[in-house]
Amino acid sequence: TLRLSHPSGDLAWVSLSRRADTMNQLVLCMLLLLALGELAGACPAGCQCQDPKTILCAARRGQTVPQGLPPNTLSLYVFENGITMLSEDSFAGLPALQLLDLSQNKITSIQKNIFQPLTELRAVTAAGNPFNCICQMSWLVQWVNASSVVLRRPEETRCHFPPKNSGKLLHHLQYADFGCPTTTTTTPPTTPRTATLPPALLPTSSFWGDSAELGGVGKWLGWGHMGKGLEQA
Repeated sequence: TLRLSHPSGDLAWVSLSRRADTMNQLVLCMLLLLALGELAGACPAGCQCQDPKTILCAARRGQTVPQGLPPNTLSLYVFENGITMLSEDSFAGLPALQLLDLSQNKITSIQKNIFQPLTELRAVTAAGNPFNCICQMSWLVQWVNASSVVLRRPEETRCHFPPKNSGKLLHHLQYADFGCPTTTTTTPPTTPRTATLPPALLPTSSFWGDSAELGGVGKWLGWGHMGKGLEQA
């Protein structure tokens, strides 16, 4: 405690004490602002991250998957974003991701093993993309049929190119249908699996807010199709 021997020392001490309190308050405010800035930085521009484990990027305009996502993200919705391609690092740093929605984008092809880093992945939605179903895409059907990952909205996941495959369901194509060299082994078409995801993976109504503001989120997410899958399960 600082006290001055001057006759007006008491007043000076009070003034210094008040200044110290003011400085402490300013420091606390700065620390709080920094903390809030770090939290905000974890949510990409154009996305909603009200639930830290569920990230919604509806109608976000960008040709790539948003980067810098929290590593504990469980569900990522990046539908109707204008994404044209997926790179090897599109899903890097997301080891816990279980649900991925890439629907209604402009993706024509998906590289082999693009989902390899997602060891916990359980469901993928790729409906509404203009897929070019040539040999480079044949691995995706084989991977879906062989893995435990569920392809959601399969009836809306169709080929746009080449002309011979236009309009065909992606998961119904045989290896040779992709224009690949003919082999003696063929993979028969299978019915896509359906599964019930834990409630924690599905955003609550409060998370979505006004559905009108999101431009028909329910339509793109295909809740109706999911409901049918649950009734059949």
